Amino acid sequence: MRLKRFLTLALLALLLVTAPVPPATAARLVRTTCLPADQLASAEVRLPGPVRLSAEEQAAILAAGSLAAHPMLDQALSLLEEGNPFLVRYNLITDSRVTARMPFGVPYLFGGQAANHVFAKEPDYVVQQAGSNSPAYYRKGTWYLYGFDCVGLAKWLWKQNYQTAWPTVDLLLESRARQLWNSAGKPMPAWEELPGLLTPGDMLIYRHPGTHVVFYAGTLRQYGYTEAEVDPALAPWLDWPLVIHCGTNAGVARRFAWLIENGLSKYRIAADTDGGVAVSLLGVDAVEAPYHIHQQNQDTSYFTLPDGTWLTVVPWKNIDRYAWFPLGSEVAPDRPVRREELFVLPLEEGLATVVESPRGAVRLGSCSGRVESADFTGEILPGAQLARVGEAASLRCCLRGTDAGGDACLVYLDWDGDALTLRTDSPALAPLEKETLAAELAEEDGGATLRVFRLVQE
Repeated sequence: MRLKRFLTLALLALLLVTAPVPPATAARLVRTTCLPADQLASAEVRLPGPVRLSAEEQAAILAAGSLAAHPMLDQALSLLEEGNPFLVRYNLITDSRVTARMPFGVPYLFGGQAANHVFAKEPDYVVQQAGSNSPAYYRKGTWYLYGFDCVGLAKWLWKQNYQTAWPTVDLLLESRARQLWNSAGKPMPAWEELPGLLTPGDMLIYRHPGTHVVFYAGTLRQYGYTEAEVDPALAPWLDWPLVIHCGTNAGVARRFAWLIENGLSKYRIAADTDGGVAVSLLGVDAVEAPYHIHQQNQDTSYFTLPDGTWLTVVPWKNIDRYAWFPLGSEVAPDRPVRREELFVLPLEEGLATVVESPRGAVRLGSCSGRVESADFTGEILPGAQLARVGEAASLRCCLRGTDAGGDACLVYLDWDGDALTLRTDSPALAPLEKETLAAELAEEDGGATLRVFRLVQE
């Protein structure tokens, strides 16, 4: 009898261990709930969808609003959810036809900087494993809805308007000649004065000690909001700067949590995102906001707009470095970007490892090549890596040679398919480290050629 009972229990245990876990159950096992119900101002989730304004509402918005259409706002606002009040009012005031590219907007993902992944199944969402750990929440190897992080959004907007590669945060912060105000001796005016001095699309980079990138998007009053319409707590801030950015945002996270639970079955393996593209208030002290919620490792403070949308406050604490850039005015047709070719690097591909994945083949291999230019002559050292993921490519290599003065030197290149980072021990070439550089890979018979450019704003 005991032996029979033992065999029965052993069989049950074996079945429990080996039984497949259905996707929905697996999602609940890995999901981290970041929005406790008792911390929410409302149990309802404002889902996206078409918004119809009455004739009276439209007339009131048009009478109070004062926005002008701008290409960077067109693109940035298209990443909000369908029916977002800022998108609706922008279209009405500027007579634009901007539509939400993805119905629930673009989610936040730490390390998300590949636009071709964000929009691969547009207007659907890609479910993909995170490539790196974040200090707060995201974990490498865990499945999420793929989206941008703050730099990913900035890189995409930059490329849409400049048709060039993003020059990296470090290079931008060092390019003080192009900065409006910074923490290195050019302090910015009072927050309430900024809207009169900025153009929609102007960019702010700051460190706290992490890095965040936001874009000026106008003011509440410019979007047609009035003291009579908004909550009294929000009324004093109608003329303070708004920014659009991609980051942690508990209100947006609620929307994506609903989508993961109720959307396509493939979403259910995804852990909850903790934000996405949204519009926020800049410069307002968090204590002025009536609502507060703890999310991951930080507190979020927010107001609510008349339709229930959360308007979060961008925290301005422990900022040790910042800089404003006049991108909104620089995207005008009379400010083109000129490419000055620095050198051409022919590449000969060597041994490679190929991974055949259902999501696309990955090829990682060695390469060799030689540069001969007026500024530098040299060849790629062993250890160079040329990676191809689908149609995208990247290169990391070190070249040894001589500079224009004939002095021996090393040059390090790191090209991620968009931005190019250059480091060197040559004093003659050192100024290139502070330049905005880009590269372009041209496929040729028997190999490829990397052309390296300096980007010059005319």
